Amino acid sequence: MTYGEPWAGAGLLAVGGAVAAYRKFRDWKTPDEGTTEHAQHMYATGEIDHAELERRLDVLEDPEAMRIREATERISGIGEQTSWDIAARFESLDDLRAASAAELTNVPNVGSERAAAIQEAV
Repeated sequence: MTYGEPWAGAGLLAVGGAVAAYRKFRDWKTPDEGTTEHAQHMYATGEIDHAELERRLDVLEDPEAMRIREATERISGIGEQTSWDIAARFESLDDLRAASAAELTNVPNVGSERAAAIQEAV
């Protein structure tokens, strides 16, 4: 193949278009975050393991856990994964409010600064 052949450019454009179409389709098919379907999608695509899927489904079925996630994701430095970890660790928002800094730092990715931010925010 030489770059002077007219079909070479068309072939590259076709491949590029196919890749762009696939990416758009893939993103369109991804369920909304924080849903059962999203957790199942993440498991199916290998983004989370079976234990994490079970943990997320437990949190999704518990309204109090969802309240904890909503409250903690508003805090600067607390992302989706950490909010899942916090919701899985504490039974209620009241339990989270009563938690000591030591209890909070036992949650993965929560150090002393994040623990202080959680205590101040909730």
